[in-house]
Amino acid sequence: MRIASIVFTLALLLGAAQVASAATAASGYAIRTITTPGTVQGGVVARGGAVIVGQGSFGAGLEHIIRIDSGGTTTIATGFNSLGGFDLDAAGTLYVVDNGGDLGGATTGDTVYAIPNALTRTTALPALGAEVLASGSIPTAQDVLVGLGGLLVADAAGPGAGKVVKVVGGSPSNLITGLDYLGGLALLSRTLLVDNLDGSFTGNVLEYSTSGASLGALATGLPASFGLAVDGACNALVSGEFSFDCSAGRILAIPPGGGVPVERATAFCSAGDLFFDGARDETLTIDFGASAVTGICRDRNGDTICDADAPCVGPVGLADVKLKVGRLTTPPGDDTLSLKAEAVLPSSPAINPVTTGLRVRLVGASGGLVAAMVPGGAYDHATRIGWAVNGAGTQWKYKNATCPVAGIVAAKVKRIPATGAVRFSVSGKAVLMGLRPPTCRSRRSCSSIRQASAAGPRSRAARSARPAPRSRAGSRVIESTKASRRGASCPVWLALVATLGCGASPPIAPAGPVRRVVSLAPSVTEVMYALGVGDRLVGVCGQCNYPERATRIPRVGGYLAPSVEGVLGVRPDLVVAVPSPGNREAVRAIERGGVRVLVVQDRTLADLWAQIRAVAEALDVVDAGEQLVADVTGRLEAVRRRVADLPRQRALLVVGHSPLIVAGRGTLQDELLTLAGGDNVAADAGGVWPQLSLELVVARAPEVILDAAMGTEEGGRQLFAALTTVPAVQDGRIVPLRGDALFRAGPRVAEASDDARRRHAS
Repeated sequence: MRIASIVFTLALLLGAAQVASAATAASGYAIRTITTPGTVQGGVVARGGAVIVGQGSFGAGLEHIIRIDSGGTTTIATGFNSLGGFDLDAAGTLYVVDNGGDLGGATTGDTVYAIPNALTRTTALPALGAEVLASGSIPTAQDVLVGLGGLLVADAAGPGAGKVVKVVGGSPSNLITGLDYLGGLALLSRTLLVDNLDGSFTGNVLEYSTSGASLGALATGLPASFGLAVDGACNALVSGEFSFDCSAGRILAIPPGGGVPVERATAFCSAGDLFFDGARDETLTIDFGASAVTGICRDRNGDTICDADAPCVGPVGLADVKLKVGRLTTPPGDDTLSLKAEAVLPSSPAINPVTTGLRVRLVGASGGLVAAMVPGGAYDHATRIGWAVNGAGTQWKYKNATCPVAGIVAAKVKRIPATGAVRFSVSGKAVLMGLRPPTCRSRRSCSSIRQASAAGPRSRAARSARPAPRSRAGSRVIESTKASRRGASCPVWLALVATLGCGASPPIAPAGPVRRVVSLAPSVTEVMYALGVGDRLVGVCGQCNYPERATRIPRVGGYLAPSVEGVLGVRPDLVVAVPSPGNREAVRAIERGGVRVLVVQDRTLADLWAQIRAVAEALDVVDAGEQLVADVTGRLEAVRRRVADLPRQRALLVVGHSPLIVAGRGTLQDELLTLAGGDNVAADAGGVWPQLSLELVVARAPEVILDAAMGTEEGGRQLFAALTTVPAVQDGRIVPLRGDALFRAGPRVAEASDDARRRHAS
């Protein structure tokens, strides 16, 4: 059976296409969605802000490839039948495979293709004529990988017939044979990883030397193995697990050296190709039937925004800068990098790369040269990856020779307490810089001159540099421009970003009294009225409906989609927002408009206390803030005392009917339910908003079901009516919860918790 046929059957089983995957990420990660014009197909890759992905439908000539970047969407290749995996080489040539050459009407297929200048081309290249090998050369081509001096192609021919084909100079040879239904290929240092679905359709990740010798299995007995990638911590990521209702398909992370796989993300129908983007510390995938690319990115502070998208404050001048780039006359992708610099940074917040990592960005006159998110994490002696800190807590060293992100193998951050200066150094090998002569006219390397102080006159290149981005407090950007010695022309805008946790920003110290405020979240509006400063509001979001006075304030768009023009039109001194994927770009645009923005969280009670104090400090009503925290905590304690001596009840809090979505652990609703005397039966169901089957509801046997979903009370009762063995159904205790206080981390949380107590106790 051909893998293409399996995929096509899967598409039929999934039925109507989904706009985007409803995936949820594991703790410490977030989901980013990149919408595509049509249904995703084949593979996905990314570089320099551009995403390349397959589109169309299975059939002769019906699939094509697009590039999505700041310029919009561009079709770069057409005429494919059944696309497989993608990969990019250092020069920007895209390689793809197609395994639909035997389809009626197909003019090409069953081989690997090359699309030159994939990151810049403006015209579509036909598949016919772009073959690296003759059409039909690899009938079950499933994935392609650039490496080992050429191309590696996974040929998923079936039990015992599967193989890895190596292509060098247009000539194929078998590197590995005797495999089955191959999926993805990936390189981990000098080891080749191969996804192999055996004859019983059990997934395995196998290891081979670069010469094709077997090194054993990294993981066996997996529910599936289709896409394969290696992240910045040397975890092997595997996709392909199928879920009929699109609720349980997972992407798993296999630790370095093997071990128990860990869930990285779930709720896919069946995720396909995987690609790790080291510049963003993000894994991209496509879910069958979706019209979007799904990104699983690092989110260390839990604000649902990718760490790579958290802008940082600056600029701060660099001193004593030394930048050297070597091996410029060899083929792209093996450049060496050495960078040293010093800057004076504020002492608060404290720098700690172990928890936040380090973002490194080098920008040249023609665009990006290096972009890497060096991950956080303590040094692991087994994997030899991570950050080690000295006893004084003033110096951090990063090492990663096994799977360096964007070629970065080492970094050092050292704080000098006596002067407040911070010294940085970064080194890399096999770096893709894209810096070639005559841009840098020295023969082998381009070295920066020593600069004693960043306060001196800027070079011509520096005067033309773009201004540094504004940002929330919590991180530091250092920017500079250096010219090379001996006349070598290497204009480079250098940006080193030490990401210090760009989550909820600390209170902004305003230049003057804040009199005009825009609130972009209902919880913030309620907090401001409770603090006695509601009269300073000059704009609110469309969902800000409490207290009633708030409904008479001008609307400036919705909670998820604020209007930039509306906000700037009311001339605020301060905008207070809650982070969400939907409002991110609008908030950045507001900042670029010169308006201070305070970002707060509103997902838990701890977030509420921090929000009250942050808003109170920003508006210079600190005492009122402390009083409000004490008042709300006192009322919550009163609710807890009312149920302290009562038997606790197993409870389920429903927030959606179709599909059945409930409140899980880590939500404000879970906290309020617990305070009200309920034990959340979905607390361990996985994720903060798990999707449950009715069978699981029966197994958990809640004694009361609190229905806070939108819709009619009758709709909730009908949903659970057939579950006659569930105590809540037997006793008629399916209790509707209406109102919005339960879903706002605001001053009314005590009333919401008490309402839940009274209703499930009645």
